[in-house]
Amino acid sequence: MSDTESNSLRSIPGDVRTLLTTTVDLLSEGLGPALAGVYLHGSLAVGDFCQGRSDVDLLAVLTQQPDEELLVRLRVVHDTVDARFPMWRSRVEVEYVALDTLQRQATDDDLAAPGVIARVSPGEHLHLLAATQHRVLGWSLAHRHGVTLTGPPVQTVIPAIDDEQARDSLLHHVRDWPTWVRGMTTPGGQAYAVLSVCRAAVALDAGDQVSKKVAATIIAEAVPAHRDVVLWARDWWYQGGSDDEPPRTAAVRRFVDETSTQLLH
Repeated sequence: MSDTESNSLRSIPGDVRTLLTTTVDLLSEGLGPALAGVYLHGSLAVGDFCQGRSDVDLLAVLTQQPDEELLVRLRVVHDTVDARFPMWRSRVEVEYVALDTLQRQATDDDLAAPGVIARVSPGEHLHLLAATQHRVLGWSLAHRHGVTLTGPPVQTVIPAIDDEQARDSLLHHVRDWPTWVRGMTTPGGQAYAVLSVCRAAVALDAGDQVSKKVAATIIAEAVPAHRDVVLWARDWWYQGGSDDEPPRTAAVRRFVDETSTQLLH
């Protein structure tokens, strides 16, 4: 583990470090040689973590393609984590991907035979799904910003994704946000949508990811027409907003729709 990675882990709250250590130990015990490494990414890695609000994002790299038999073992792990850390139930997001899939993605952006991944995330039970272009963005960010929890250093395991592939994957997300936001009816879901689109907009302009908080501040200054809803989303997320508040459905959808259209053209 590099000095930078060690410093990143030291800055993580103690209860989260305990959660990470326990999860990695259980995965190592449950998967044995099928586990190549576990890497922290997302808000904890880029300095955007909001205690009590943010999820924990992990990428687990496997030595084999995930299958139904592996899911059985993984369910035991996740059930145990949920039982030991009930306050983190549904807030630990893990994507399981084979090393072979990562390596092929680095050399074949068409992913003619993409393989599968296993995934558990807020609102989703552990399941298998295709390793589509949507997944590339997360892999790219993990390569750039990930922190090694176990296994070889992150950048030696997760190949670099070229800028064009990463940009294409980000645009896939941007294209889908107008659909996704229709299913978000609570203030929390709507704030998350606004912040995610802000971060995508800044990433497409700057070529790398910044925190959602920084991205919202940039977009609020750059796009006065949407300043109010962007600042509302930022403040709701980082200053303890409640889902008991009225949603901002019309303003949020308008921001997502218009920003998505602008970014895609």
